[in-house]
Amino acid sequence: RSAMLRFDLPRSYLLVTIGVSLFCQPKVEQYFEDPSPYRRIELAASVDRSCPEEQLSRFAQYISAQSRYPWNQFAPLGFGHTMPCDSTPQGFGGSRFNYVLFANAPSNIPSFVFPQFRDDPVNVLWMTPITASEQEFAANNDSVALLDRLTAAGYDFVVRQRLPVV
Repeated sequence: RSAMLRFDLPRSYLLVTIGVSLFCQPKVEQYFEDPSPYRRIELAASVDRSCPEEQLSRFAQYISAQSRYPWNQFAPLGFGHTMPCDSTPQGFGGSRFNYVLFANAPSNIPSFVFPQFRDDPVNVLWMTPITASEQEFAANNDSVALLDRLTAAGYDFVVRQRLPVV
């Protein structure tokens, strides 16, 4: 079980899970010689303050539900992964942004660090909505290439209305 924290900042809402990192993600050791840096995660998103409360709540519920993904699907989550999303706030692109990308903390978002747990670092995976064409681009070219395009287009990784970059 995990919980969701919400921080109401001047320009955005921060949504962050807590408790996910108490358990090691399954199968990480199959992908990394040293799985320790990748075993423990928390999920987060930053959402523009103009988001209606009902849509913010729906997006928060989506994030909370995805925190169980590694154990429900027996597959780890990490930086650069993508997954379908049916909960992007409607005012910020809604069904057009029907995937999310997991990224490292953007520089414009207040940083926070979870303490290590059982000698493992806790990775905060920031979720940002992307389009189907952006997801396909990431799958074919690497997620870092998509992140570079998003950054070059001035996207600051706060969930809000934006134009697709692919």
